Amino acid sequence: MIVIVFASVINFILAGYELILPFASFAFSKNAYAFFLTAESVGGLLGAVASNLIRKELSSKYLFWIIAVAGLPLAVMSSLYQVSHWLFGPIICITLFNFCVSVFNIQFMTYIQTNADMTYIGRVFSIVFTAAIIFVPLGSFFFQFVMDVKDSVDYLWLGGLLTFVAGLASVIYSLNQRRVE
Repeated sequence: MIVIVFASVINFILAGYELILPFASFAFSKNAYAFFLTAESVGGLLGAVASNLIRKELSSKYLFWIIAVAGLPLAVMSSLYQVSHWLFGPIICITLFNFCVSVFNIQFMTYIQTNADMTYIGRVFSIVFTAAIIFVPLGSFFFQFVMDVKDSVDYLWLGGLLTFVAGLASVIYSLNQRRVE
């Protein structure tokens, strides 16, 4: 259950990322959005290939760790650009971010398939996709009021929020595991 709630919260936060990404040309440089879309594609493809090489025994903590790592490049990309005014750093950060998100998505679906009772697998996937569909518009609605879409610092906040939520989920999961034992 915690993994499904975690994925829903992550989708909420990723809606903020998807909201500000088209305005990257204002926050960074003139052609940033085009470069970032290309970096997203490359990161997603590399993440899909790498996901096949990752160990097959998954744990919830591993999924939390992937998102925590995904938030770090997103959090530092604004600072990299402010220091160098060179777009290569943020492009690498977007590639790494999407690499991790792609690995998370694939590993999450694998985790659900291997840990859910086959009798209930359809219901579990229905819950997962319903939660994703509900939280994305809510996230977009929320973040349009909280963020200045033309400010590169928003990437710092989103990356930090992803890392924080992943750390919090890991702590809650660990406490729950100790309580169960």
